[in-house]
Amino acid sequence: MTSPNRKRVGYIGIAIGTAAIAGVAITAGAATPPARPARTTDHASTQGPHVRTTPRISTVQRRTFGIFRQASSASEPLPSGAAGQLANTLAVKNYGANVKLARNAGVQSGAAWVAPGNGHTCLIANTDRVPDGADTLPSGLASCAPDGQAANGDLIMSFTAQKPHQQFVAGLLPDGIRAVSANLTDGSTITVPVTNNVYTVRPDGSTSVASVRFANADGTIVTVKP
Repeated sequence: MTSPNRKRVGYIGIAIGTAAIAGVAITAGAATPPARPARTTDHASTQGPHVRTTPRISTVQRRTFGIFRQASSASEPLPSGAAGQLANTLAVKNYGANVKLARNAGVQSGAAWVAPGNGHTCLIANTDRVPDGADTLPSGLASCAPDGQAANGDLIMSFTAQKPHQQFVAGLLPDGIRAVSANLTDGSTITVPVTNNVYTVRPDGSTSVASVRFANADGTIVTVKP
């Protein structure tokens, strides 16, 4: 069974450094919203009321994402300064992300953490491995989606570094999905593993990710676009 193509739900986005990201980018603390896909349920550009930071990982989040069932002591934490980087973003202000509860996915390309929000699940990523001893995320991005939509695989974000010009895509999937197929703009397809509910894709600079396909628990083939 195949589902219709779904555009990604990028409810918030941050970028640290010089980059373009689908979401709300910040450089040195200044927010500038880039062009966004047309989607009526996308509230990323809406400055809604501040939401209480969630004090815990919810039962729904633990049931959906195995990464939240890991002990915090078994997960490499976010750099200590990352909380400050994220403090004024919509992830924390509007969706209640608790970065202190973030779990490291241990992905092969870049770095990624999953954090609980208030009725939302949030993905935080860095385009490269974070250097040992780093206090902040040198090239980080983050996005949140409602728990139900994150459970459907709709949480995907794209970041393009200017030096070098290369796309980095990160996405979150529920338990039971081991790999995704990334369809590239040059017509080729690459298979990428899902590690602790997270996949990351860094195509060669001459191409980019057009869509990501995966089979969910009931066998339905789902396509999402960054």
